Amino acid sequence: MKKLFYLISMVCLLASCNKDPEPEPIVVTNDALTGTWVYDNAATGVTEILKFTPNGGFYYTTVLADAAFVGYKPEGSFSVIDKVNLTAVGLTKSLDWMVTKLKTNSFTVKDNVTGETKTYAKLVDRLDLGFGEIYTPNEGYYAEKVAGKITKYVSHNEKVARVVDHTGVIAAVAEGITLVDVVASEGTAVILVTAGGLIPDYARAIGYTKEEVLAEYGSVEDNSGFMIVYN
Repeated sequence: MKKLFYLISMVCLLASCNKDPEPEPIVVTNDALTGTWVYDNAATGVTEILKFTPNGGFYYTTVLADAAFVGYKPEGSFSVIDKVNLTAVGLTKSLDWMVTKLKTNSFTVKDNVTGETKTYAKLVDRLDLGFGEIYTPNEGYYAEKVAGKITKYVSHNEKVARVVDHTGVIAAVAEGITLVDVVASEGTAVILVTAGGLIPDYARAIGYTKEEVLAEYGSVEDNSGFMIVYN
């Protein structure tokens, strides 16, 4: 009988030792969410950009070029309920999320309405590169902006900008705007890269795009008597 009791005790002890530890509870605060976050949906081609401020301000856009939110008014306000559930009420966008994972560089949520899961990466910097320009970061550049051990860099669109080597050197390939992932142990952060084209688009300074100027005035060949300067 004693042998049987001893055997049962050992089995229970082994079972308790092999049991996975309970995960740390998610604790979400305004400070943890403060910043600009990006979700790039490869399946739909839609990129969502959110910005949370320490005082509860909530910004939202789906246009990468607007990620700085310069001149924007807050979309609405956000709050955290029970240190897990995130709600935001805005004019054109509202959120009803449960935060399932929170790291310094990223957070994952489950939509309480649709059941959809998304992981947002923190936007840590913006680079403006000329056509064909290569950006070589200073030593420690990425480490200062991204938490945790960095393992790799990945461009979302190599037709616009590509990562040249394992140190995170970025080369502009063609005019456009894209993201570069900085993958680290504390989650993936992103850098917004804007690359210029062969013809500088100076028209942006006066509120027009290069295409709008061409549509209005034609090409230099069509109007040899005019000087057309693009911004």
